[in-house]
Amino acid sequence: MSAGDADARNDAEPPHPRETTALFGHADAEQTLLEAYRSGRIPHAWLIGGPSGIGKATLAYRMARFVLANPDPAAPALRKAKTLALPDDDRTVRRIAAQGHPDLLVLERVVNEKTGKLYTSHWQTNPKNYLKETCLTCHSQWDEKQARYVIESMASHYQGKVRNAEFWLAQLIGKFGQAQLVAVPEDALKAARLKHGDAHANWEWWTAANGASFHNLDLAKESLAKSVTASQEGIKILDDAIKAKQSPVAGIAPAAAPPAAAAAAPAPAAAAPK
Repeated sequence: MSAGDADARNDAEPPHPRETTALFGHADAEQTLLEAYRSGRIPHAWLIGGPSGIGKATLAYRMARFVLANPDPAAPALRKAKTLALPDDDRTVRRIAAQGHPDLLVLERVVNEKTGKLYTSHWQTNPKNYLKETCLTCHSQWDEKQARYVIESMASHYQGKVRNAEFWLAQLIGKFGQAQLVAVPEDALKAARLKHGDAHANWEWWTAANGASFHNLDLAKESLAKSVTASQEGIKILDDAIKAKQSPVAGIAPAAAPPAAAAAAPAPAAAAPK
């Protein structure tokens, strides 16, 4: 390597964390994230702190790539994973590097060119704005018009499933009010609450997935159907408990004693012989 080449390499700007697949020095943090995801109980947010340049964003992108490429934390292949690494040629890796993944929302502090001050940029990508760089790289059989039609059609179908799940969730929540008015037993309320938890979890997961209608439609429909079923089962539990409280209890009284037999009239006295 010539001195000029070395200088050029040293002066080159390092790749953005979204383009960086190598991670150094954070094996423990990586294992913590991997085990949390595999457990199915991952927190809704992680705070990654430390000095500038140690790989915080690289770790965050590494986790995001892994989750988006492995949407089912219980999948057998995921259970065998040792790290959060993905192959460099993986489709998820390429899409994130190109800022074209529809399920990734990035918030970052950038400089306002007019004021020179930092502000928060709520950057959210929509593949319909640059189909050639996103969808058509994998679906080359479509042109842009066809790709847009497929995306919008699948999204409409998906939204119908989401709204149906929301309808039954609302019905279940309303049924709790009716049940409490008639003071149904606590065990019935507890059983219905468990059904509500299942229904809510299977619905809420998909409301936060921007591209579920395209990349994970079958999985989304399966989960939303589980939400509807859980809501309906919870409603039945409460309906049965309400009916049991409102139905009159059948009275059980001892059988009435038979009327006392009339006392036999005394036989007429026999006439004394004369």
